[in-house]
Amino acid sequence: MKTILEHIAKKEYKPVYLLYGEETYLKRQACRRLQSALVAPDDTMNFGMFQGKGQDEKEIMELSQTLPFFQEYRMILLDETELAGKCSDEFMENLDRMPSSTVMVMVEQAVDKRSRLYKWVQKNGYVAEFAYQEEPALRQWITERLQKEGKQMQGAAIHILIDRTEGKMTALENELLKLTAYAGDRAEITAEDVKKLVPEPVSNQIFRMITAISDGKPEQALSYYYDLLALKEAPMRILFLMARELNLLFRVKNLAQQGVGDGGIASTVKVPPFAVRKYKSTAKQYSYAVLKAQLEQCAETEKQVKNGDMNDRIAIEMLILRFSDPSRRK
Repeated sequence: MKTILEHIAKKEYKPVYLLYGEETYLKRQACRRLQSALVAPDDTMNFGMFQGKGQDEKEIMELSQTLPFFQEYRMILLDETELAGKCSDEFMENLDRMPSSTVMVMVEQAVDKRSRLYKWVQKNGYVAEFAYQEEPALRQWITERLQKEGKQMQGAAIHILIDRTEGKMTALENELLKLTAYAGDRAEITAEDVKKLVPEPVSNQIFRMITAISDGKPEQALSYYYDLLALKEAPMRILFLMARELNLLFRVKNLAQQGVGDGGIASTVKVPPFAVRKYKSTAKQYSYAVLKAQLEQCAETEKQVKNGDMNDRIAIEMLILRFSDPSRRK
């Protein structure tokens, strides 16, 4: 973001900006900053947006060659078009021929760094990755946002808020608005406020269940399972999420053993950096063989339920009890 702000301040823009990564909030912020600098808010003549896959490349190319209408710049926004990964030779050639008045901004969730377009932008434009933020950065951001509203929040409350929003900044922004309004005249937003207003994601409950299983505590694991059922979570969705968590544990364990740092692991498995530590801690209690076996048992259980051989609710209960047996984790 700092480099983009410098480009804006100097009015020295690159022909193409490629913004990618898991943190949608920061990508959108960067995109909005560029749009505000390049075109007026109501300037539909000099702003073109193409959203989603299957866009007409020729239409984009024609617009990119069109000089702006009574303005200095034309901005073209390509939002999740996946052209950064696969585009035609003509599209690539067009990038070299665009007038200096055209600024193309590409926003993607993920990119293929081996693609021609990625390498072209890396050389001729600007590439920015917006990954999930570390907890200290999120704490500072939350504190600064609250200070602008005359509010404050202690460390424990901030930790709960980050945990319940999974560190995603769009969710954090929305919950902060809600918490600020709820606090009213109070300067302090408490941990109780957060627990009351911010719902806990299902993934947290699933992870607690997996952790209880890894600790050999079947009663506690079953308690989390019944809580999820009470929240109207379908048994087969719970099974899917269990398999997802076990797969994450397998991948985190493998990457950590290869010497990959927490940031690299977070980027690879697509979880916030602060969540990596809890996955590493739980993964230590498993061998690769056990994690692989449990993933296979999840798949087999799904097959048995779909074939009508087992009741879905009972099948998951049996799976939890089987996984909780300490002798099965060695």
